[in-house]
Amino acid sequence: QAGADLQAARLLDSYIKLYFNLASKRDRAQFLKELDEAIARLSPGSARLQGEIARLQFFNYFEDLADDALERAENLKAPDDPNKASQIHQAIAQAYHHKGVHEKAIFHLRQALALAPASGHKLDQHWLNSRGPILLKLSDLEKSRHQFEAAKKYLAQAIESSNGPDWAFWRVNVRYRGLLLDLQTFDSASARRKFKDALADSEKLLRPVQKASALTLLLSALQLNQSVEDDVIEPADFLLGEYSDMAQDLLEQNFSDPNDIARFLAYFDEWQEEAETKRESLVVSFPLIYKGLFIEALGRLGEARLALTSALEKSKQNQVLQSQMLAQVLLARVAFREDKPMQAVDFLTQASQAARALNPDAARFYLLIAGAAQRDHNQLSKALESFDEALKLKPETPFAALFGRALTLEKMGNYKSALVDLESARKKLQERGRNLSSLRFQAVEARIFSRLNQPDKALKLFAETHGAFLEKEIVDPLYPLTEDYALCLIELGRKEQALELLTQTLESLQKWQTLTYKEARKLFEMTVTLALELKKDEIALKFLQLSRSAEFLDSVDLSQIPTDDAQTRELLNEVSSLRTQLSKLQEKKPSVEVGQLLATTREKFFLKLSELRETEPDFEALVQLSGSQLSAIQSLLSEQSALIEYFPSQSTLYIFVVTRHEFTLHQVNIARTELEKLVDQHVDSVSDPKRESDWTSRALGSALLGSLKSRLVGMKNLRIVPTGPLWRVAFSSLQDTQGQPLVENFQVSYITSSDLARLRRTGSGPSSRPRRALLVSGADSLPGARSEIENISRLIPDSTVLADQEVSRRQFIDAVEGKDLIHIASHSRLSTEPSKTYIELGQDRLTLEQIYGLELQPWSLVVLSSCQSAVDHQAPGKEVTSLSSAFSVAGASTVIASRWKIDDRSTQEFFGYFYQALVEGKFRGEAFREAEQKMASKHPHPYYWAGFSLVGDPD
Repeated sequence: QAGADLQAARLLDSYIKLYFNLASKRDRAQFLKELDEAIARLSPGSARLQGEIARLQFFNYFEDLADDALERAENLKAPDDPNKASQIHQAIAQAYHHKGVHEKAIFHLRQALALAPASGHKLDQHWLNSRGPILLKLSDLEKSRHQFEAAKKYLAQAIESSNGPDWAFWRVNVRYRGLLLDLQTFDSASARRKFKDALADSEKLLRPVQKASALTLLLSALQLNQSVEDDVIEPADFLLGEYSDMAQDLLEQNFSDPNDIARFLAYFDEWQEEAETKRESLVVSFPLIYKGLFIEALGRLGEARLALTSALEKSKQNQVLQSQMLAQVLLARVAFREDKPMQAVDFLTQASQAARALNPDAARFYLLIAGAAQRDHNQLSKALESFDEALKLKPETPFAALFGRALTLEKMGNYKSALVDLESARKKLQERGRNLSSLRFQAVEARIFSRLNQPDKALKLFAETHGAFLEKEIVDPLYPLTEDYALCLIELGRKEQALELLTQTLESLQKWQTLTYKEARKLFEMTVTLALELKKDEIALKFLQLSRSAEFLDSVDLSQIPTDDAQTRELLNEVSSLRTQLSKLQEKKPSVEVGQLLATTREKFFLKLSELRETEPDFEALVQLSGSQLSAIQSLLSEQSALIEYFPSQSTLYIFVVTRHEFTLHQVNIARTELEKLVDQHVDSVSDPKRESDWTSRALGSALLGSLKSRLVGMKNLRIVPTGPLWRVAFSSLQDTQGQPLVENFQVSYITSSDLARLRRTGSGPSSRPRRALLVSGADSLPGARSEIENISRLIPDSTVLADQEVSRRQFIDAVEGKDLIHIASHSRLSTEPSKTYIELGQDRLTLEQIYGLELQPWSLVVLSSCQSAVDHQAPGKEVTSLSSAFSVAGASTVIASRWKIDDRSTQEFFGYFYQALVEGKFRGEAFREAEQKMASKHPHPYYWAGFSLVGDPD
C-alpha cells in the first residue's frame, strides 16, 4: 500500500505537467480543488509529502500564487529525506523569486545545495537535486537581478560538478545558458570559449540525434541573443532580428571550414535516416527543421527554405503539430531575412494556430510576434486579434500583449483606447516593482497625449521619462523618446527648448560612449535643422561633425586588425570589445544594474584607450574623432581651397563652405526625396555612355553648387565632404548654367571622416612623385589589367609587379611594406557587412579587416583601378568609403577608386595620363584633374572620365 501510495504521488507530477501542456487550460480553481482532494487521499507520510511538494511546484508556475506557496511550505514538517527537503527549499526559493525577495531565494537554494550529494548520475531519479542543477538555478537567479559575474561563477561550478559522460548533453545545455549570458554582457572571449567547448562536448555524444540537438541548442542562443522572459515587451525583436555581430563572429569562427560544415550536416542526415528506418513519424521532420536552422545561420537562405518547406510537408503528412509549428516559425524568420514580410506574417499566423493546440505559452509567444509583424505592415485588425488572443492565453503577464495592442490602436488613431491599455499595463508593472520597464509605456503615453492636444500631460510625462532615462543611463528607448519630446516642443513653438533637449541627449550619449549613427541619425538631423533655423550655426556645425564621427566609428571594426606587436594587438581587441559592449548595452532592458554595467564598462574603456594612446598615438587619434568643428582646421586650408560639406534634411539642403578665413552657410529648398531622385537619375545617365547626361548634370549642379557661385570666386581646389546619397555623385561631371563641367574650373577631391582627422595632423611626406611602387594585377578575368600594369611599370621602372596567378594575399602583404604607390587592378566586392567586403588577389581575398592591418607609408597613394566600387543601392554612401577608409586607417593619405565599371581601354588611357603627369612632378590632385580634362576632350561623355574619384589628400 505504501508503494502504491508513493506511485500515486509521483503520478501527480505528471498530472500537473499535463495541465500546463493542454491546449485549453481547465479552470485553475477547479483544478486546484481536485488536486487538493487527490493529495488528501494519500497516506500521511512520504506519499503525502510528495504530493504537497508537487502542489508547491504547481503554485510556483503562477506569480500571483507565490504567497500561497510560501504559506503551505511553512506548514510542511521538515522531512528526514534530503531529496524531499531539497525539493521544498527549491520550491520556496522559486516563490521568493516571484515576490522579488532575491536574498531569501538565494538562501534557500544554498540550503538545497548543502543537501545535494557530492556526486550524482544524470540517470538517477533525483538528479534535479544534484549540485549541477541547483547551481544552474542559482546562476539563473543571479542573472535575473543582473549580477552577471556571480551568475557566471555558478555556471562554471555547475559544469565542474557534472563531469561524467552521462552529463555530456546537460553540459551542452549549461554552456548554452552561459553563451546566452556572454551574449547579454558582450563578453566575446568567454563566448568563444563556451561555444568551442560546447561543440567539443556535442562531438562526444553517441547518437546523431544527440549531436544534432546539441548543435541546434547552441544556434538558438545565437538566434535569440538572450533569454526570453515572460514580460518581454516586444519578443519579435528576438526571434525575427538579425544575428548580432558577436553571434555572426562565432558562426564565422566555428563554421568557416567546409569540412566542418559537411560533418555537422551529416549528423542531421544520419538522424533523419535513422528516424525513417524506424518509421518514427512523430520525429521524422525534426532533423530537417534543425538542419534548416543550421543552414539559415550560415546565411544560405535558399537551402534553408527548401529544407524547412520539406519538413513542413512531412509534418502535415504525419499530422505532427509541434514540428509544423517550428517549421513555420523558422520559415517566417527566413522570409524576413529575404525581405518578404507578408509571407513571414502568414507563417507566424499559421504557427500560432498550431501552437494553440499544443502549448498556450508558445502560442502566446508566436501570436505576439505575428501581431507586431502585422502591425508593422498595416494589417491592423489582424494585429489586434493576435494581441487579444495572446492576452487571453496568459492574462497574469499581460504586458507585451497590452503594449502591442496600444501601439496598434495608436496607429489606428484610437488614442483613448491605447491610453487605457498603456495605463493598465504600467500600473501592473509598477505593482511588481518593475519601474524602469514601465517607463517605456509612459513614453508612449506621453506621445499619445501630445497627439490628443493635451500638451500639459504630455510634457509632464515626457520630462519625467526623459529625466529617468538620463539618470539611469537607459539608452535604447532614449532615442525615440527624445524625438517625440522634441517634436512636441516644436509644435508648441518652444524651439529653443527643443534644441536644448536634443543637444543634451546627444551629448549624454556621447559622454556614455553609446552614440551610434544608425540610431541617432534622426536626432542629428533634427538638431542641425533646428540650430540653423535659429541662426545658431556653430551648434549646427558641431553636431554635423559629431554625426560624421559617429558614422565613421560605426563602420570600423578594430578587433580584427592584425599586428606583430602583441601588446598593441591585445589592446586593440580589448578596446574593440569594450566599445562593442558600450554601444550594445543600449539594447538591454532598462534597469539600475545595466546602468551600473555601463558605468563600469566606460571606465574600463577609457583605461584601455589611454594605454592604446601610449602605444599607438597616431591610430588612437583616428579612433578618437570627437566631433570638433571644421573651424579648427581652417588654418590647414590653402588660400585657394574651399571645403564643402553637405547636409540634406527632410525639406532643405544645408551646405557649409569653409575657407581659410571664414565659413558660411547656404540653404537650398530641395526635399531629401527629390534630391535622392535627382542623384539616381544623374548616376544612371553618367555611368551609361549610351545615355544623354547634360540635363541631369546641370540640374544636380544647380542644386549642389548654384548657390555657391559667388562664394567660390578665386578658389581652385574644392574638397567635398558628401553625405549619404551624395557620395554617389561624380562632382567633376556637374555642369554650370553654361554647360561647363566643374573639372574645367576646379580640382575636385573628396574627404571622409578619417580624412578630417588626418587634416589635424602635422608634418608632410615626400614629393608626390612615386619612387617605390607596387603594381598588382589581381584577377586573370580582367584581360586589360595585365597590360595596364605593364604600361605603368614602363613609366615607373623600379616597380614591384605581382600579376594574376603570381599574386597571393601573403605576397601582397609582404610586398606592400615601404611602398609609396600601390596600384591594384582587380575585382572587389562591397557589402554592408564589413567582413564580406574584399579585393580579389589571385585565388585569395584581401578583406577589409586585413586592409586595416597594413602598415602603409603615411604619404602613400593607393589606386583601385579596375575595382568596381560603386555604391550599393541599399546603403548608398557607406560602402564607397569603406575601402578608402580602410586604406586610410592603414596609413594611405590618398585613395583613387572607381564609381562604376569602366572599359579596359578607357581605364588604361586615363591612368596613362595620370601617371605621366605624376612622374613629371605634378601633385596628385593636379595630375588627376589633368587626366580628367584630357579624357573629357577626347571622350566628352562623363562615363569615360568621371568614373574615378580621388579621396583624401590631393597634394
